[in-house]
Amino acid sequence: MQSTPKSPDKPDMPSHGTIKRRMAVLSAMLSQAVRWNLIQSNPMERVQIKSKSSLTQEKTMCFNQHQAETFLRVLDNPLYYQYGSRTRADKSGKVYQIQEYQAAHKIQNQLKLFFYFAMFTGCRRGELIALTWDDIDFEQMIIHVCRTVQRIAIDGDKKRTALMVTEPKSIFSVREIPISEGLAQLLNKIRHDEEYIIGGRKPLEPRTYQNRFKKYLREITVKDYNFHALRHTFATNCIDNDMDVKSLSEILGHANVQITLNRYVHPTMDTKRRQLAVLDSVYGQFCGNAE
Repeated sequence: MQSTPKSPDKPDMPSHGTIKRRMAVLSAMLSQAVRWNLIQSNPMERVQIKSKSSLTQEKTMCFNQHQAETFLRVLDNPLYYQYGSRTRADKSGKVYQIQEYQAAHKIQNQLKLFFYFAMFTGCRRGELIALTWDDIDFEQMIIHVCRTVQRIAIDGDKKRTALMVTEPKSIFSVREIPISEGLAQLLNKIRHDEEYIIGGRKPLEPRTYQNRFKKYLREITVKDYNFHALRHTFATNCIDNDMDVKSLSEILGHANVQITLNRYVHPTMDTKRRQLAVLDSVYGQFCGNAE
């Protein structure tokens, strides 16, 4: 797992995301070794990465209620793309000019489901891409999360990569998540015979959803969040609606509730006001007695 320095004057230090991906691959290998009785336990389950800069960034990665509602509404609208003028040649070789034009592209139901899943289950993007129809229990209304998808460099060459379906990052990531009636209806609406729910015969190319996600953010004039903001938004919405932290931590696939509280929950100002109003209803009467 060698890395190439970005420039001669910078240290040969991989990014935080690269380290996490490498740890996930190593953890999957060690988990397989445990199943083969080669080792007793997976030491990677006790390893955590602490990055002050990434924690600071994550504290701001959350939609407020208005932004979340606007984002979900805009998924029903087509996106308009502007195409510049250019030349083309017909079969006879005659060159002709195509004028600048605008075209509408309606979001595919599978891609819409991808964003809905993130907002309503808090699943990681790799977990969503790896979902198959066998992972959905429509009778019990449960999703079984047991795999993830990662883009891995081939033979250490960063320019040659491939999507790989692997085990989740830890044993806590293997979990069951209840789904709502609305999400179940959307699943039934797009149900098809191919293996992967989002993608079809093979997992969805991550760049497809990433490009569309950025485009929709511009449509609703939201700052340039990454896709993980939807997971943070889910966690914050759950706490704002009085879900207990233990349940939320298990739904998110965290090893303990401290990870959930410290990294994924961002109480809104309305939530803080509501909590303080409870105290005011009990003790506020004494403020009027002050002389």
